[in-house]
Amino acid sequence: MKKQTLRSPRLEAALNLYPNNHRLQRAIRAVLEEQEAYAADELVVLAEEVLMQIASVGIAHYLAHGDLHKEVYNDYLVQLFTSAGHDHNAGPVYRWAANMVKDCPVLTKSPSYAFFWETKEVTEKEVLSSRVNCLGELRNRVMHGFFVLPPEENRKEAELLGELLEDAHQVGLWLRPPNENVHFIQDFQFTGSFVLPDSNQWRLYAQAPTRFGRLAQRIVEEQDPGFWAQEEAALQHAYNEAVAPRMNEAVNALLNFVNNREQGAFAVWVHPQDPDADAYCAQIRQCILERPQTRLLAYGLHDQGISYTGDFLMHRLIALLNPNNNPGKSDKKKPADLLKAARSTTKIGSLCS
Repeated sequence: MKKQTLRSPRLEAALNLYPNNHRLQRAIRAVLEEQEAYAADELVVLAEEVLMQIASVGIAHYLAHGDLHKEVYNDYLVQLFTSAGHDHNAGPVYRWAANMVKDCPVLTKSPSYAFFWETKEVTEKEVLSSRVNCLGELRNRVMHGFFVLPPEENRKEAELLGELLEDAHQVGLWLRPPNENVHFIQDFQFTGSFVLPDSNQWRLYAQAPTRFGRLAQRIVEEQDPGFWAQEEAALQHAYNEAVAPRMNEAVNALLNFVNNREQGAFAVWVHPQDPDADAYCAQIRQCILERPQTRLLAYGLHDQGISYTGDFLMHRLIALLNPNNNPGKSDKKKPADLLKAARSTTKIGSLCS
């Protein structure tokens, strides 16, 4: 007996509306070519693709309107742009994007706003678009159903997705204004990832006179090769022998910690208002550098930029241990794996950072 493929008139109609959106095309075709009893996984992929594509529109609008920029949203975008793609699920990305554009002066006057927010008739309160937000729940439903849904449920979800895509096409949801120049949308379609393919592309955002632009400028400065020379010069300038007696106890405890451990973390707490804070750091640096067979990585942490992230530290450690490393050959490896390989090839007795 021939197995019945999933039939959905509205999803079939939607397929013809997006001839140039190759990611949507592939996801829709996968659903329509699957047997109706086993199309749940394909529906989840399509639903999450739609969520990501809608989110990309919201984030593009957010970046284009500096008056919307807030520190919490900017910090989230830094994580989104620098983390592995699978670190962020489609549902939460969509909800972040929706909150970013809740007061967008362009979207609030556009029919596209209905794909982010809707108004409850009873309370007249704005809530997330229910027909879009519920797409993020489909994965859980499928997982709880042992990765299958009844055929009639698959057909229902396909029809709802088809209707959503038809409405999105009607209002021109993915026709973005030309001033929204972002790395994750090309040729009016989502590229499939928010991750910056090249760290130099932070310069694209650093040109904007916005809060996110200033944040991007800080990141550009941190990624500049001259950043480390500046940090080194700052510590050298801060060195003051007069603070040495006050640091004896802390330095001795640190050196004892380093001498008796191969790894770990050690903190020396300094009051943020202490005028000699930088001098204390410089004194610690000098004592560690006097230790034989030791390489030191030292830099200041800032609340802006990416110097506070683990990847930033990892990549610098890799460069310090293996200056001849060619990152082009290791693009697909995790920084932690690259660091392990670099440590295995160095003759350093210990590493302090």
